[in-house]
Amino acid sequence: MVQAILNGLVDELEVPAQVEHMALSAYMYGVGIGKVGYDSEFGWDPDADIGGSLDPQGMTMSQYDKKGRLIEFGGTSPGMPWFQSVLPHDFVVPYGTHRLKDARWCAHRIIRHIDEVREDIKYGNTKSLQPCMSMEDFANSYKSTKVSYRAGRAGGMKTSAKCEYVEMWEIHDRATGKIYVVATGHDKFLREDDDSLQIDGRLPFIDLAFVPRSRSFWTTPD
Repeated sequence: MVQAILNGLVDELEVPAQVEHMALSAYMYGVGIGKVGYDSEFGWDPDADIGGSLDPQGMTMSQYDKKGRLIEFGGTSPGMPWFQSVLPHDFVVPYGTHRLKDARWCAHRIIRHIDEVREDIKYGNTKSLQPCMSMEDFANSYKSTKVSYRAGRAGGMKTSAKCEYVEMWEIHDRATGKIYVVATGHDKFLREDDDSLQIDGRLPFIDLAFVPRSRSFWTTPD
């Protein structure tokens, strides 16, 4: 019975499809990255529990804004675990990391529309937050790590398209057991909370590579 429930959960979370995408990333780019999450696509926040601290229900409604409009579109459900493959281009580990389980921290790049970030109750210090990139910038950011919108508003090149999106880095730090979220061009933390997904001190990510690693986390793709 337990096995049947677990198999049903694996199918419900579409784990095989996500692992296939990880395998494709490993074949093309060297390493495939999978992210484990709960409740919200952008981080579980117990403080937003619908039952409050006195009667926690293990779920939030942070996927919606104050008017009940959806602001998350990754297919996650309130109070449910999820698993997603993320592009290795959007994943960072410290210099010298050999295996993910030994990394001191990791960071995942997230791109969201400025309106959705401001409406998300998980984030703070959003009053002065400004968008830094357009969809054109987003597409071009996968072509080079030297992108104009990171050069600063004063000296950086301007895109001809309208800037509507925020580039955020979701940092999971094993040393402090916290989750931090920072945004390009913004000088305050959007999140600085205890990371409930660091179970037993492990980062909420898994990695897959077909080529053995000799010295570094990133390896030559097939």
